[in-house]
Amino acid sequence: MATGFTNNTKYNCSFYPLLPANHTKNQCIMNKTNFENLISLGAQILKLNKTEKNNLTTIYNETATTYTNRSIRLLSDFIFDCELSRFAMIYASVSKKNVYFYEYNRRSPINVWPPWTGAMHGDDLIDIFGIPFRHPEKYNNKILKHEQDYSDNVMWRIGNFTKNGDATSLWNKLNISSREPQALVFNMTSIRGNKTLYTNVTPPTCIKLFKLIQQSKEWKLFLKNSFKQLRPRRKKTKRPLS
Repeated sequence: MATGFTNNTKYNCSFYPLLPANHTKNQCIMNKTNFENLISLGAQILKLNKTEKNNLTTIYNETATTYTNRSIRLLSDFIFDCELSRFAMIYASVSKKNVYFYEYNRRSPINVWPPWTGAMHGDDLIDIFGIPFRHPEKYNNKILKHEQDYSDNVMWRIGNFTKNGDATSLWNKLNISSREPQALVFNMTSIRGNKTLYTNVTPPTCIKLFKLIQQSKEWKLFLKNSFKQLRPRRKKTKRPLS
């Protein structure tokens, strides 16, 4: 979650780096008013009218039980997920090469941010670059072996693909012709053994958001054309040549 967007009293979601991550001031406990203020910010960015703003609220009201998690979903969509998935789909549609997509949803135990932030952008790099092996001192001894095993599996999958272009039978390429194109899920459950988990490349909320944006554009275009037709035409006047 981008606290840069929410770092004021309107949203009650600030991060104070000089305080411990588990400090009460770093818990981002948002209420209905804070969430509605964030919705208003999103509607302003997208230039939505009142009805469209209400539809935006409906989309994200259905995503979680707490206003903080609803806000996390909204900001994740706006800043990362929607455009990232759209780029992947566009690239896969024009590329002649095989395209693979993964979602890394496992939070690293050495992540220094508050637990409510969940898995973060860059958490995958910790295991891809073998930090449990290179810096074992960062880990609790009780989980070190567990984290090394996990990192070893991640490095094998990503490294094998990077070196040989071989994604193994456990990682299907991105199929854009599918009704719901799938991404491989990287977490402790999917990385062990032969159990493979997949999720939609495009989050359901992004599909709804794209539809809302498209409808908003079409409505604005309709109004623009309607006003053009209502505008009185000026009669051309002939002026004598001197």
